[in-house]
Amino acid sequence: MPTASTVQLPDQELQLGAVLAGAPAQVTATGPAVVDLTTPSGDPAVVAALDCSACSGPVAVSSVATGSRWVDGAAPLTGQYLVDLSRGDDPGLLVEAEGEWSLRVLAAEDVPPSAGVQQGTGPAVVRLTDTGAQLWVLADAELTARAVALTGDRRSMSFGADGGVEQTLELAGPVLVGLDTTGRWSVQLRP
Repeated sequence: MPTASTVQLPDQELQLGAVLAGAPAQVTATGPAVVDLTTPSGDPAVVAALDCSACSGPVAVSSVATGSRWVDGAAPLTGQYLVDLSRGDDPGLLVEAEGEWSLRVLAAEDVPPSAGVQQGTGPAVVRLTDTGAQLWVLADAELTARAVALTGDRRSMSFGADGGVEQTLELAGPVLVGLDTTGRWSVQLRP
């Protein structure tokens, strides 16, 4: 996994500005770039909505500070991805893409709240507002997922599988769940 110390950062550096509840920030660029942004202290996550439909080749979005990858795929690529800030990492992003792309970053509070079983296809971020103690995830294809508790200890978990998966995690709600898959998925907070 690349980090700022192992990957040469691109010369293009963009200032996205502050990402606040009700005030998402957006930037459009061409080619690889470092995107600097600020979030309120203590925010456990933000959501990156990437539109790389005009790109070609591999596409990745990662943390400048740690190298943690939140997006890793092939263009054309669009979707929402969870950027986990629960460990207090610098929220700067490294976008690696060829072609024109846009990145819209929004606060966790701006993801529409949902309850009960949620289903979808492809990459998405879901905010489950139930108060269950376990997060249930089902996917029919390769999956990389992250979940961040939005209250309490605000801990996070990463999980995934090379094929279909059904998994239950000890993570109390409400939670923000980021699902990176090309297949169908279901998520729910359970007692």
